[in-house]
Amino acid sequence: MKRSYRELKLELTELLDWFEQDDLDIDLAIEKHAEAEKLIEQLQTYLTESEDKTAKTKRSKKSDN
Repeated sequence: MKRSYRELKLELTELLDWFEQDDLDIDLAIEKHAEAEKLIEQLQTYLTESEDKTAKTKRSKKSDN
């Protein structure tokens, strides 16, 4: 199931908060960094798809006029 922008953003925020702790485990940090990169990619895809839908709607409305 595709996750919402809000869910992805919340998960990324939780990961970023984790990195702010004082005593980091480097191995776990590497894993969490990879997770964060995947989330960022998913967020970028979500935004790109949203922009495409918006542009398509605008074009459709222009052609209707």
